Amino acid sequence: IEVSNYINSLKAYRSALEMLKAGESSVRKSRFTQDRGSRIDSSPSGKSKARKLWEQDRDQQIFFFRDTMVSVELYLADSLTCLGYCHDVKQKEYDRGLMAYKESLALYTKHVGKQH
Repeated sequence: IEVSNYINSLKAYRSALEMLKAGESSVRKSRFTQDRGSRIDSSPSGKSKARKLWEQDRDQQIFFFRDTMVSVELYLADSLTCLGYCHDVKQKEYDRGLMAYKESLALYTKHVGKQH
């Protein structure tokens, strides 16, 4: 039962990552549109204040998606470690345990580095 719980959590984390990636992609593809009736207030750089605010908001949203994806990937790595332990120690399925450990290590290395 413990292994199935970890497998379910892995599926949930992977689904969450897919949704976050889709959200980030949607934000990246969004385009600024100026309301027809609004006054264009351009700065010396040629960008309106509205456009600058929109760009700042878009950048904050992208940061949010990336930051959240890192957190979810670290939770995924934790679950993979636990799953690896279950396969390795509890069920004596060494190859499955090793695969989970390797995937977990790759995620940890990606986010915290080799020296951590």
